[in-house]
Amino acid sequence: MLFSVDFEEIERTQVEGRWDKAAAILAGAATALEERFGLQVLVPSQKGMDAVHGIIYGELCKREIEDSSRHTCVQIVGDMVQQGAEGIVLGCTELLMLIRQEDMDVPLFDTTRLHAGAADDNVNPNSSPRQPPPIALEAPTMVT
Repeated sequence: MLFSVDFEEIERTQVEGRWDKAAAILAGAATALEERFGLQVLVPSQKGMDAVHGIIYGELCKREIEDSSRHTCVQIVGDMVQQGAEGIVLGCTELLMLIRQEDMDVPLFDTTRLHAGAADDNVNPNSSPRQPPPIALEAPTMVT
């Protein structure tokens, strides 16, 4: 299954500081997933979403990571697991710099790898399905 959203409007609303509008667009995408694939989609609380957005744009986009931010994100994921989440989709490429599989008790799904693998399958339909190769990231700056 490959499902993506058009991020142009989301990016515009985020630049304008209209996080509630961006969240509504993404919530609509979650509803579409539920209807189209029969999935139950959980999203972080508004407080959790605000915290993650602040971390992404205040740190990760600048290639900085604070231990407190890692702890916050792990706690948000833990809250979602307690609500019944069986896997976590990392819907932002920068989150890989912060959240690691070894920190989690449920599978993490890296959307960069998933999209790359689906694109490869689309271009090479006769090849056998495989995991896309690991993506090499330059190590971010750790802020303590």
